[in-house]
Amino acid sequence: MENFAIMGILINQRDKHSPQVQKTFTKYDQLIIGRMGSPDPNREEGLISLNLKATPQQAESFANELSQIEGVTAKSLVL
Repeated sequence: MENFAIMGILINQRDKHSPQVQKTFTKYDQLIIGRMGSPDPNREEGLISLNLKATPQQAESFANELSQIEGVTAKSLVL
């Protein structure tokens, strides 16, 4: 059963890792119902918040795949 979920993603060295993060977003685009990005202009990191409609397994798989990218940490919370 699909639930609402929230995912927080921290990206270090945004310029280097953002293309791979975006590629993963495209792979899971059917789950994403909202997105907000907050880059830190003084540092090379950024925070992205996603709202998802997904099963717990889909949300976990998405977060795990993002976390496999060097410099990326992703955590999800299924509501």
